[in-house]
Amino acid sequence: MSKRSVPEWIGKTPDSAIPPRVKIRIFEAHNGICHLTGQKITAADQWDADHIIALANGGEHRESN
Repeated sequence: MSKRSVPEWIGKTPDSAIPPRVKIRIFEAHNGICHLTGQKITAADQWDADHIIALANGGEHRESN
C-alpha cells in the first residue's frame, strides 16, 4: 500500500466548503468519470462532489467519502 503524499482533507463542519485542490484530487482519483452516469466529465461540464455515504446516514465530511 502506498502512502499519501498529502493528508486527507476532513471538513471542520458538515457544511464546510470543499477546497478546489481537494475537488481536483477527487476528480483525478475517479479518472474524471461521473459515478451516476459512468460518463467522462469534460472541461465544459459543471459538476459537483457528493458523499458516497450521505451525512444523514452516518457518512463523514471527508475526502475519502
